[in-house]
Amino acid sequence: FSKLSELSKSKDIEMKASTYILGFISILIFNFVLSIIISYTGASTFVEGMKMGALLWVGFIATTLFGGVLYEKMPMKLYLINSIQYLITMLIASGILAICN
Repeated sequence: FSKLSELSKSKDIEMKASTYILGFISILIFNFVLSIIISYTGASTFVEGMKMGALLWVGFIATTLFGGVLYEKMPMKLYLINSIQYLITMLIASGILAICN
C-alpha cells in the first residue's frame, strides 16, 4: 500500500492526533448518512442492509474512486485495495445499521 500510494517517499509521515480525530469524525458522518439511507429503504435484516451497502458502494464509492485511476494516474492495484476496503466496510456497516434501525 505504501509503495503504491507513495507514502514511503514522504519523510514527514508522522500522524498527529488531529488526523485521527478528523478521521473518526469522518467515519461518524459516513455512518450517520448511511443510517439515514438504510432507514429510507426499509432494510431490516443484515442481508438486506448488505445488499443496499453493495448497491451504494457501486453507485458512489467505486465510481468516485475510479476517477483517481482515470485522472490522477492512480495504479489499478491501489484502486482495488482502496475500493475493496470500502466495500467491506460498507457491507458490514450497512448490515449492522439495518438491524439497528
